[in-house]
Amino acid sequence: MIRSMTVILSGFFLIAGCAQDQNVNTSIDDGAVGGVVSVRISDGRSKTQPIYTWSYIAPDGSSDTTAMKLKVARVSDLKTSVWDVFSPSVQDNIGSGVTHGVSPPNSTETVATERDLTPDVWYRVTITKLDPSLSGYHEFRIKP
Repeated sequence: MIRSMTVILSGFFLIAGCAQDQNVNTSIDDGAVGGVVSVRISDGRSKTQPIYTWSYIAPDGSSDTTAMKLKVARVSDLKTSVWDVFSPSVQDNIGSGVTHGVSPPNSTETVATERDLTPDVWYRVTITKLDPSLSGYHEFRIKP
């Protein structure tokens, strides 16, 4: 009886563990999202340097994870970037999976006033493709 109960409980916890999101952010609160490019924020190598990933699903169903520009701004002042990188070749050649404050290959950093983000401040990361109508954003904050 006890052995049966142990097996049942073990199976329950295994199933419950598999049902959880494997990309749980421990230091990030999610906010508003928008646009045709899907943008995600996840914990980075440090609490104040999250990782930005994105994808665009084209009308033909193909997936594209490149961009021409990545911009991070405080939600309280969306016109002013705190970190900004773009492709100097004016192509979608910045690959998804960028760590905040670390310039990815094939990019030029144009603004770097906050290489480390400030906890308890809301930010918006915007990803833009060569066609400026193909963009998306995700708002977030680093938990205090």
